[in-house]
Formats: sequence, C-alpha cells, structure tokens
Amino acid sequence: MKKRIAYALIFALCISGLTRYPMMQAKVKAKKITLNCKKKTLYVGAKFKLKVKKVKPKKASKKVTWKSSNKKILTVSKSGVVKAKKAGRATVVVYSKVNKRVKAKCIFTVVKKGNSIPKQTPAPNKYITPRPKATLTPLPTPTVTPSSEPSTQPTTEPTKNPEQDEMCTVQFVDCDGTLLLQTKVKKGDSATPPEPPKRVGYLFSGWDKDYGNVMEDMTIKALYEKDNAVALIVDDAVVKNGEKDVFLPVYVNQNPGILGMTFSVLFDDNSLELVDALNGDAVSNVLTFTKANILKNNCRFTWDGQEMDDKDVKDGQVLILKFKLKDNIEPGEYNINIYYNEGDIVNRDLQPINFELRSGKITVS
Repeated sequence: MKKRIAYALIFALCISGLTRYPMMQAKVKAKKITLNCKKKTLYVGAKFKLKVKKVKPKKASKKVTWKSSNKKILTVSKSGVVKAKKAGRATVVVYSKVNKRVKAKCIFTVVKKGNSIPKQTPAPNKYITPRPKATLTPLPTPTVTPSSEPSTQPTTEPTKNPEQDEMCTVQFVDCDGTLLLQTKVKKGDSATPPEPPKRVGYLFSGWDKDYGNVMEDMTIKALYEKDNAVALIVDDAVVKNGEKDVFLPVYVNQNPGILGMTFSVLFDDNSLELVDALNGDAVSNVLTFTKANILKNNCRFTWDGQEMDDKDVKDGQVLILKFKLKDNIEPGEYNINIYYNEGDIVNRDLQPINFELRSGKITVS
C-alpha cells in the first residue's frame, strides 16, 4: 500500500513539473547560409543592405551575427547594413547563431568617387546614331607662276588686315578629343560654348578653361563627373533632314535590381513615327520584354522577370527605339519623354523603386 502511495506522489510531481516548465522545442541547426551578394564595390559613404537569401535546411533558423574584417574601411550593423567609410578592401562575415561553425561572407571593395570620365573613346554601338564630327577644312595652297623676266618694279609688302590680328580661334572639344565647335572670337570678347554632349553614366561639370576674356587661340575641354543617380535616361541623336531611320536608346543608370518594369514613351507623332522597339542588353538575359501592340505616342512597354543574381544586375540599355522621320518634318528639336506610374517598377523584393527620369531629343538639322 505504501509503495502505491509513493508511486502516485512521484507521478503527480512529474505532471506538475511538466505543466509549470513546458519542454522547449529544439532549434534546427543551419548547415549552410547563402547571402544576396558575394562581391560588391561601393563608393566612400555609400550603404548596402546584406541579407540572408536562404539557409539549408529550410526550417533552420535565419538568425545571424554580422562582423566586419576591418571597421576602418566599412562597418556593418546588427541588421546587415554595410556602410563604406574609406577606400580599401574588407570582408563581411555572417555566422549562424545556432551553429557558429556555419558562416558566409561578402567581399567589399571601397573606392573614392571619381571626378572625371576616363579618356578612352567608348566602344561603338550600332544602335546609336553617331554625333557628326566637325572637321577643319584646310585653305588651298596658292600656286605661284614665276614671270619670264625679273621684275624691275620695287617689291611691295602685302597689306595686313588689322582685324585678322585681333581674332582668336577657339576650339571646344569633348573629353576624348572630339571637336564639338570651332569659332573665331575677337580678342577680349567671350566665346559661346556649344551644348555639352550627353554621356550616360556621367554628368557634365563644366569646361576646363575660362572663355570669358579670350586673348589667344584656345582649346577648351569638357569635364565630367560620375553620375550616382538611380535614373532612366533617354539618349540624344542628331540627324540631317532627309535621313529616315533614327535609333534612340533608353538607359538605366545605377540599376538597383529591376525585376519588373512598365513605362510609356511620349513623342511628337506628327513629325516622328515609331516603327520598332528592341529589348536592351542590360536586361535581355533576365527580363521578358513585351512590346506595345500598336507603336504610337504614349504606348507602353513591359518587362517581367522571375529571379536574378547580383551578376545579372548591370547598367546599360533597357530599350532601343527606332524612329522614322516623316516627310513633312521641319528642322528643330523633338523631345522624347518617358513616364511611369507609382509601383510600375519593382526590385527583387517586389518593392517599388523610384527613378529619376531624363528626357532625350532628336535634333533635325
């Protein structure tokens, strides 16, 4: 009888303990961690969000700890936000909180912001209408025919034109040496510069010399700085009246990782006819392009994707528009604009992206 009472008391105590202290479920340990980035280049002062893309097994905990190999070059917050502090190279390592032996890393290269565009001539693109280069026409060499007999008349000095001595030649050139404009300016006067050419990925920052008080022959070069804006940019084209086809690319600059996009194109359909549209090389490998059924003013284009890696995110052409000049077109500038509605462009997390939009133009001479 006493044994039965003892067993009953032990059983009751066990039940009471289980009620007060429920058993904790064992956490599933991670065996592999994959990040959203393996290598990344940042400018000093820039930020980048590192994320755990996936873990194996799927039920394993995604809780991690972030560490920077060199906090003087870059730091990383508890949520994975990396901030570049100075030029150099450093690695961010992430450890699983439930299995310290499992880790992943991303190598960062931090560089200073560039002040000017490289001087190499950009590679030609068959879809870009080249800007015509101004050429210098040499003066013909005069032919001197000697007389049969020596002249007995005294030699007279040629009369100098005082205005010629007071004129200066001013050349405006692009950063690669392409001549943009050559003009004559009277000494002491100001030269009028040409409209600076558009260079995708860079912003015009000015000219390298002052042309406000010209006193001698001058060559003045265009200066550029790196364009860090997240932008969609319509290029420019210059054509002669009588030419029929014009290719006008639309570029993405500082691509944040477009996974879906829709935008419309606006143009003067009284003077221009949109005859074709092609997918750009910056997105052709990852996004499916859907062209508008009818190519007309205010037509819409759509890009859709499923997933992409960091190597798939790049700047460049997203769309190439082919226009035809109508017979009644007049010389002048014809603006090409794009626009989108809120939520029409999303990233890999299906979050809306805001873009700066820059219009382009077709100049008919």
